[in-house]
Amino acid sequence: MTVDYENIFIPNENRFIVQKNLLANKPNLLCECATLKTIDFTKFDFSEITTMSHWFHACSQLEKVIFPEIVICQKLTSLTRCFAYTNIKTLDLSNWQIRNTIEIDLLCENCNQLESLKLPRVTVAHSRQMAFGCKNLKTVNAPITFTSYINEWPHKVLFQGCSTIEKIDLSQVVLRHAPKK
Repeated sequence: MTVDYENIFIPNENRFIVQKNLLANKPNLLCECATLKTIDFTKFDFSEITTMSHWFHACSQLEKVIFPEIVICQKLTSLTRCFAYTNIKTLDLSNWQIRNTIEIDLLCENCNQLESLKLPRVTVAHSRQMAFGCKNLKTVNAPITFTSYINEWPHKVLFQGCSTIEKIDLSQVVLRHAPKK
C-alpha cells in the first residue's frame, strides 16, 4: 500500500511535503527566491522530473543545494538556466544518472562565486554556452556528448566570459563536426 501525501508546508519544521508528480514538469520552481541560501533535496525522488529549467534562477543568495548521493533522472530533458545567477561555489552533478538528451544552455550563467563545475556523463543537445560570465570558475569536468554539429572547440563555445579557468577536462567529450561541402 502506498501513501500519497498532500502537498503541504509544515511551518514549525520549515518543511514541504509534496507528491513527486507535482513537480514533474515544473520549470521556474524556486526562481527568484532571493533570500534562499540552502535547499536540501536529499530525500527527493527525481525519477519523474522532466525539466529543471530555471529551478533556482536568480536565487541570488543560494549557496548550496544538497542532492541525494545518486540522482536518478530517467525523464529529465532540461537544465537550462537551472543555477543561473546563484551564489553557489561548487556544483557537482557527477553522480546524476541522466538517460535522455538534455538542454543545458546557460546552466551556470553569471554565477560569480562558482569555482568548480562537474557534470555527469550525458548527451547534450547543442548548447550555446554552458557557463557564461562565471568570473571565478577555475575547474570544469564535463564528460558530455553533443548531438549536433560543433564547428569550434567546446571550451570556446561553452565557457565564454569565464576567464579564470585553470583546468578544464573535456577529454571525454564526443564532438560531431559538420561535414565539409
